[in-house]
Amino acid sequence: MTMPPKDPWENEGTAQSPYAQTPYDQAPPPQQGGGKAIASMVIGIICLLAWCLPICGIPLTIVGLVLGIQDLKSPNRGMAIAGVVMCAIGLVLSLINAAVGLYLAATGQHPLVGG
Repeated sequence: MTMPPKDPWENEGTAQSPYAQTPYDQAPPPQQGGGKAIASMVIGIICLLAWCLPICGIPLTIVGLVLGIQDLKSPNRGMAIAGVVMCAIGLVLSLINAAVGLYLAATGQHPLVGG
């Protein structure tokens, strides 16, 4: 009597399937954190546009700076640094714009205040 051909997909006495993954085949777990770094970078981009309105630009830049500084030790350190730099530039521009606006208003040269 002859034996039937052996199924090549059958494991001999093991409970694992032939498609089971070893620990080396698995994808690395997703990185945690980094949300503050992304938020800081997005706020920094917005601040570079909003500096012309100091009432919007100054609070946004402060929030972006705080978020970026808090997340400097995260895996997304590059985005946090980019956010801090853009927010710092936006803060400087907002403060210069506010100072020029106050000076023009105080001297009566501003078109909306003096005539």
